[in-house]
Amino acid sequence: MALSGTFPHGFEFALFLYHLYSDGGIPVSRIPLLAAVAGSMVTRTTSSIAFQKYGRSVVTQDMLSEIGKAFINTFEDKSSGQHAL
Repeated sequence: MALSGTFPHGFEFALFLYHLYSDGGIPVSRIPLLAAVAGSMVTRTTSSIAFQKYGRSVVTQDMLSEIGKAFINTFEDKSSGQHAL
């Protein structure tokens, strides 16, 4: 499923900034890679959720309403119910 570049890249940038200004538990050199991977994971999960809901007619606008659910599904610690970020 193709997406415009602004959808995943905007999310990656937000994660990058979040970690850049957080407590510093992650080495700065790893932040861009981790943000890119996390952005890809949320984008893929968002796409999957939207596809299940809308089928082959899904468009990027349909995906926007599924980002929150995808974020929780991707980063929630299943054993404790806490978010991993």
